[in-house]
Amino acid sequence: MKKLRRFFLGRLFPCAISYMFLLALTVGLAVYLPSALAPLAAFERLLALIAAVLVSLDRTDTEIKLGKLVLIVLLPYSGAIVCLLLRRQPQAPHFAPARGIFSDELCDRLGAVVSAQCGIAPCFAKEAKYYPTGADFFSALIKSIGNAKKFIWLEYYIVANGTFWGATLSALTERAECGVDVRLVYDDFGCALTLPKNYPQKLKKYKIKAHPVRRLTPFSPARSNVRDHRKCAIIDGETVFLGGINLADEYIGELIKYGNWKDTAISLTGAPARAFAIEYAKHQINYDPSNGKSVGETANRIALQNGGIPCIPVLDRAYAAGVSYLANAAQKTLYFSTPYLAPDKNTLFALQTAAKSGIDVRIIIPHIPDKKSIFLLTRRAARELMRYGVQVREYTAGFVHAKSLTVDGKLCAVTSHNLDYRSLRLQRECGAFVFSADLTKEIERDFLNMWENGTPVPAAKRAEKAAGAILSLFTPIL
Repeated sequence: MKKLRRFFLGRLFPCAISYMFLLALTVGLAVYLPSALAPLAAFERLLALIAAVLVSLDRTDTEIKLGKLVLIVLLPYSGAIVCLLLRRQPQAPHFAPARGIFSDELCDRLGAVVSAQCGIAPCFAKEAKYYPTGADFFSALIKSIGNAKKFIWLEYYIVANGTFWGATLSALTERAECGVDVRLVYDDFGCALTLPKNYPQKLKKYKIKAHPVRRLTPFSPARSNVRDHRKCAIIDGETVFLGGINLADEYIGELIKYGNWKDTAISLTGAPARAFAIEYAKHQINYDPSNGKSVGETANRIALQNGGIPCIPVLDRAYAAGVSYLANAAQKTLYFSTPYLAPDKNTLFALQTAAKSGIDVRIIIPHIPDKKSIFLLTRRAARELMRYGVQVREYTAGFVHAKSLTVDGKLCAVTSHNLDYRSLRLQRECGAFVFSADLTKEIERDFLNMWENGTPVPAAKRAEKAAGAILSLFTPIL
């Protein structure tokens, strides 16, 4: 009931009403208007044709185009309008690759691939820590916030009132009162059911500067399509926390949802924290024009503190390029944990090729779903990968939300990326590849523990096959 009340009183309800109105208008025109109205039928075909041509000419992946074209065929009016509104897709920036930074050839080449896509140069971390549960991350984050002296910059997809955010807000307020610059960027779609529209004004009285990435409105469906899915906390430009954990109670076990909620995170100190602080500051001019430049100056003044752990910060689409490269470069093992498995064709092919070449490729997915439609796609992709030798198991204890990767026991990644089309191609994401045998072994032990307690993916029933096949047409736009 609480969720329903939040939905009807929140920002998603007017958006849903606008989409339903568009659909109802389409049905009404199709059913009640006489077929003799040739001009209307001609306009319908013309609109659908224009939308189809523009979608075909768009410089996006074929998989995105296919789903949109099917939508145009099914709903010539509303489908065409929605596709026209969703035409703008983020394109990966291109930068000169950073080479010659690391002595290890694999590390150096991966750094070049990733940095060419996202524009952040590889660097050296002083320290890397792994948090195998949300509770471990919670304790470390609160402690780090309490020790902050200059600034605390947060960027999260979901922020929800409860024990986790209550304790975090209390710690942030205490630091803000001491003159520490506290900033929170959150996704308005992700927080549509958890935070009120005026939340930035509420936090202002605590001296916390909060900004939604995109204001969700009934007339901006494109804003709900390309989301800020990052989970990042930067403390003084010295420590950065990354991973899959949002600022909500289910992530730390305070609220039981879908069985045991398995999530992970890492913290990096030194140069990676500086790199993420500079990235964070780039966008502050959009949220806080009066202070945006000063935030950038603060980030650029952070002293470069290099350590001895090779680290490659990764943003957005660059992770897909990194995964594809590692699938080709791995020699022994490739282990993934992900809540959603519906990758683009390039990533799918890379994983299949790795398994066929003899690499031990394993993937852990949830056993208890949080979104049933995406779970159908996840199992469908799992079964397709299994035909090529990829091993997939389900996390029997509940829902695995961890997003991690280990390669050959010497390289790991913990990010906000899921192994699905939306994370790999559309959304704002962040994380890091870390060349640390110690850190990799910790993550690998945690993965193998889940694996041993996992269950095989069951055979698909006929209804499940049919539903999965239909949904797969719309994978890029779900």
